[in-house]
Amino acid sequence: MNTTKKILIYGVGQIGSRHLQGLIYSKLSLEIFLYDPSKESIQVAISRWSEVSDGVSNKKIILCKDITDIPKEIDVVIHATSAEHRLQSILNLIEVSSIKFWLIEKVLAQSCKQLDQLGDCIKTNAWVNTPRRELD
Repeated sequence: MNTTKKILIYGVGQIGSRHLQGLIYSKLSLEIFLYDPSKESIQVAISRWSEVSDGVSNKKIILCKDITDIPKEIDVVIHATSAEHRLQSILNLIEVSSIKFWLIEKVLAQSCKQLDQLGDCIKTNAWVNTPRRELD
C-alpha cells in the first residue's frame, strides 16, 4: 500500500515557499510538486527548502516546468497565486489533474462572478486561508 501523499504547491513565491518550508514538519511521506512560471520564485522556494530540510528522507521535491508535468491525481493543492490569475489557473489545473483537497491562499476572487465560477468548478473540499480577516 502506497502511503506517500502527493502535494502540489501552485505558486511558490513568498507564501507558497513558506508552505513548502512548513511541509518539512509533516510526519507523512510526501511527494511535493512545485509549479510556478517564475524561475526566480522556484529558486527562492528551493533555497528556503534547503534551509530547513537537513537530509530529510521521506520528502521528495519535484519541479514541474509545465502544467502538463503535474500528476493526474493530487491529494492536496496549496494554491498560492494572486487573485488576479486564480480563476484561470484553477481552471487550467482542473483540466490536467484530479484534486482531493484544496487550500487556497489570499483573496479568493476578484469579483462575485469569479467567486461563483470558482464555486462551480471546485467540486471537492476547499479551505481558504484568511486568518487576518478574522483577527481584524
